[in-house]
Amino acid sequence: MLIVGCDIGSETHYIRAIDIRGRELGKGAFEFSNTAEGFENAKAWMLKHAAQNEKRQIVLGLEPTGHYWFALAAWMISKGISVVQVNPYAVKPALTLKFILTLSEYIGFYFLILLYQRNLI
Repeated sequence: MLIVGCDIGSETHYIRAIDIRGRELGKGAFEFSNTAEGFENAKAWMLKHAAQNEKRQIVLGLEPTGHYWFALAAWMISKGISVVQVNPYAVKPALTLKFILTLSEYIGFYFLILLYQRNLI
């Protein structure tokens, strides 16, 4: 499974990918615009990393920030990408931890913990 954490912005989003062991796949965050073209670029980035790492399932975790996530989530779901929401009240306090570098990284790790707690990995 490829777990992708997304930091939602009004015009620009950032994603990072990890595997179920928490290992980062790819170098750094991928930036894309809040447009259909940007969504297509993000999907291509996710598919590339899934193929390179022999992952058959992609899950996009995001914090539902304002209304900016609506278009991205609907578009990804329509293209067969699973989308999960991360509770913003759980995310914000953890961003103060020194080992957490970005919101997208934290979303990925938070989702990983949720999977583990539910005995899905």
